[in-house]
Amino acid sequence: MGQIKLHNIINTSILASIYPPAKSRNTKLDKYDAKNALIKLKMKKLIYTIMALISVSVLFQSCQNDELLDVPTDETMVKNATQQTSDCIKPEGPYCEMADLSDLQFWSVDDNEKTKQISYVAYNTDSKFIVKVGAYGNFDADATYTVTVNFGSADIVLINDLKGAGLVDPFEFELPAGWKGEDVVKLKVYQEGDNNPVTFTATYRLVGICKN
Repeated sequence: MGQIKLHNIINTSILASIYPPAKSRNTKLDKYDAKNALIKLKMKKLIYTIMALISVSVLFQSCQNDELLDVPTDETMVKNATQQTSDCIKPEGPYCEMADLSDLQFWSVDDNEKTKQISYVAYNTDSKFIVKVGAYGNFDADATYTVTVNFGSADIVLINDLKGAGLVDPFEFELPAGWKGEDVVKLKVYQEGDNNPVTFTATYRLVGICKN
């Protein structure tokens, strides 16, 4: 078992469009230009990843203490979510969030470069468990986002759609009656649309409400 390796596709047609074949070019120059083209593609991938990380950090605040969760995964799932921890939270916040960011997918359609990266943040308030999902990149297809939570009895599923990149409408689940801090919530976030699907699984521990 291990972290999924989402396919970052570098289509040879991209290199062909940047450096079209020519009989007058010698072998050494062809290899040099091809190497430069690959470097450019890798730099674009890095830039998109940095932009996504900056977007996540700006959009969502978090508690101060970090704790790396032991997240059950298989070969189709993204792991290593991080939950922010605290003894308790105030009803008005700030809340303790768990967040994760998928690998960057990189592919080509008709010589047009496409990228996709998915993130989520999850937290509980005094009455709800909320999951916010963001999509980053320049893909423009319709996508479906499915969030499944389980408070200990049955799965609860909510589905939202979004065209291209952006923020999906928040997924809000009512907390069960009698919930308390340290109760475990099983979470699954699934995105499908344009290139490979993305799946996250994680376990979130509810944070109790401060008495004073």
